[in-house]
Amino acid sequence: MVDIAPPDLDGVRHALGPATDTAAHLRALKSADPDAVRAATEHLDAAIAPGGRATEATPAVAGYVARLLRGDLVADPAAKVELLYFLGQVTEAAEGPAKIPGVLGCREQLATILTVAEHCEGDGDEDVRIEAADTAESAIEAMERLGIG
Repeated sequence: MVDIAPPDLDGVRHALGPATDTAAHLRALKSADPDAVRAATEHLDAAIAPGGRATEATPAVAGYVARLLRGDLVADPAAKVELLYFLGQVTEAAEGPAKIPGVLGCREQLATILTVAEHCEGDGDEDVRIEAADTAESAIEAMERLGIG
């Protein structure tokens, strides 16, 4: 298994302040500890892309999550569903005003999110496949509205 290092978020902010706490949460996504995984996905929802809004940290974290999913490095189907949901939130964030930090970076992640969602549509778990289809549709719709691709 190839290890993927979390992005360097020194000096980067998320919705709750400095993103110095994010790397530990990102490492926990590959954990077998369900409480650590739950805390990590809750962090993504609350701090990284809250309510589908971009933060400075959103693009780098979305790229990391995409690499985890594309590399099949997350074993728990429930965690995969949560991560796909997060990527769906990133597609929503990509449609925010360009002046908001992180929005342009989210737009740059749309094609990657689409590719990863399509990859996950072949997962063995039905819930993962359903969430992957929703995320792929969100990415396509955002790209169409933004005139990307």
